[in-house]
Amino acid sequence: KKRATMPRRNEMTARWPTLLVTLLCAATVVDTMVAIPRANAQLPAISKSVRKPKLTVGVEISHDDLPPAPPRGYGVSVHHKDLYAASEEELRISPIREMSQSIRLAKSSFIAVRGLGDLLTYVSAEQAAAKSDFPGPLPVLYVQPFGESLEMLDVPAVAAAGASAVMLVAPTLLPCSAAELDVALAALAPAVSAATEAGLEVVIELALADGAGVWDAAAAEAALAKVEASTKCALLVLALRGSTVQPLPAAFQGRTLASIRVPWPDISDICEGLRQEGYAGALLRSECMPLAASKVPDWADFWANIIANAKSNKSRNVIIMVARQKTTDAMAAYVAKVRASGQFGDSMMGGGASLGGSDPIDTTRGDWLGF
Repeated sequence: KKRATMPRRNEMTARWPTLLVTLLCAATVVDTMVAIPRANAQLPAISKSVRKPKLTVGVEISHDDLPPAPPRGYGVSVHHKDLYAASEEELRISPIREMSQSIRLAKSSFIAVRGLGDLLTYVSAEQAAAKSDFPGPLPVLYVQPFGESLEMLDVPAVAAAGASAVMLVAPTLLPCSAAELDVALAALAPAVSAATEAGLEVVIELALADGAGVWDAAAAEAALAKVEASTKCALLVLALRGSTVQPLPAAFQGRTLASIRVPWPDISDICEGLRQEGYAGALLRSECMPLAASKVPDWADFWANIIANAKSNKSRNVIIMVARQKTTDAMAAYVAKVRASGQFGDSMMGGGASLGGSDPIDTTRGDWLGF
């Protein structure tokens, strides 16, 4: 028996070097096929940030939403003397930093920025600098401006600006035929490849056609699965039409976002519908913000309140008033009430004796003119 087994052992011993070399070569090939490291890895992955037990909420901002920098000397007092020393560049980017910080403190899941420029650059920088803060940094998702084709996407510039993910809009509407979907995927392929090679996470947005209604669950699941497999995207986003929440196939519940563009009072009700249909979260587009909110310095509070109400499953109604407008309305109502009471006579309307009105001082009734 020993003589019979000895040649086998010698044969196996002789093969070990060959086997080791083969294994090393295979390991090297596998290592080179590993996914390219993420660009701007100091920001968290969007694929992990949105897949939570509760509904997650992301916010889109654009250059149109950003208020202008305050003019030099605006609101300057002894407590704000440093504003005089601030450069024009600092005055211009300070609202961007404050907005980015406010959205992070509101516990948003990610920030989407529409268009290249200072907004994307400084939002990404502010989020990256918050790595040691609580709450920590958010993923920054780049969104192309309206009307810009996929061919115009400058992937290296997006990565250089600090974004961690890019959203690509499929050039088709769901539901669609298999042939139409293949054409759309072929159009997406170059942009997907460029973004992947740059280390950016890819998010695919699919828009719903008008009057899509309740689609066939099996066909919808097959279409979404085909898009996911073809693009290897980190996330799928369905762009809803109006306030109608499209039901999700069971296989995609808990890992698909909804993109919504509705007036802000409807956001809370739509988010409740998203919870019931199994969506992982909502992307609130910049069109949700009313024009009034962008005209005040503390406009970022709007998004903070919206996010809090959208994530909560206890409140069904969002009641948000810009602080400055609320104060103005309250003061106007108070003045009207005082004038209607008549307790100051005609002085409120006449302006006093110096302006031709009645004298408000009545010493016989106890009035006293002090300092």
